[in-house]
Amino acid sequence: SFSSSSAASSSSAVRAAPLHRRGLPPLRALKSSDNDNNALRSLRSFDASDITIAGLIPLDEICDEFVCKSSPAVEGSLRQIARDIVSRKEAGRSMTPFANDVVFDDGARRFVGKESYAAHSYIADNVAGAAAAVESMKMLGLDMAEVKWRLQGTNPGGNLDVKVTAMIQLNLITGRAVSHTEEWDMSLCDSNAATFLNFTRVASAVPKNLADAASKASKDIQDKLGKLTQGGGPKVGNNNDIYMDPNDPMKFFQDANGPKDDILQIALLLAAIYLVVKLLESVERLG
Repeated sequence: SFSSSSAASSSSAVRAAPLHRRGLPPLRALKSSDNDNNALRSLRSFDASDITIAGLIPLDEICDEFVCKSSPAVEGSLRQIARDIVSRKEAGRSMTPFANDVVFDDGARRFVGKESYAAHSYIADNVAGAAAAVESMKMLGLDMAEVKWRLQGTNPGGNLDVKVTAMIQLNLITGRAVSHTEEWDMSLCDSNAATFLNFTRVASAVPKNLADAASKASKDIQDKLGKLTQGGGPKVGNNNDIYMDPNDPMKFFQDANGPKDDILQIALLLAAIYLVVKLLESVERLG
């Protein structure tokens, strides 16, 4: 096992005091530091003990004990992801550890493509006094990692204490994450706070999910029906609306309501139907 768990003893609580500045210990696990200088510099430039949760092991010690038996590129990506979790960067996180077409799903927000992380700011928008800490990191295989982290703070419903389990699949060659899923366990939260958290997570995610779905549906329809916009006979010159009658070269006709207009109307109708279906599915899950 390559995991490192949280410490609950009083001595650990003192050691992890959030405002206690401390130098970073040597990274014993980075035996291949010559091949992973970027990850080493990243950790040494970051004092995680300033922004962890009291009673939990600081990130610098989690990373110190973490052993990655995959590629150096995978190890560097996981360390950067963990660093961004505890600093609650969300929308401002580093894009380097993620593949361009990474698939993300946290049970509420779902998207494909790392650019969508730039609009993923639920914690900053909905959790007051937020603090985060990584509890453990371990490899489940050469290309699969598990990162467990905690989120504490408050919302209008009360106190929050969320246990999050992130499953991250990575490309062994590039080291970049191709899949990133999270499960949020709210059993330690105040009941009203958990209810409010669930509601706001869905309310925040649904408009973005629907916008992504509409964009994808529109693109798919345009790709599939694009060739049909070239209907009619041979076009005259550069005029896309005037065609020659294939049966009589001396006759011409103008398409005032061409197939392109019909296709756009069909695409809009299908996109609207798709949006309604997705909205109903989201409301049903919320209920």
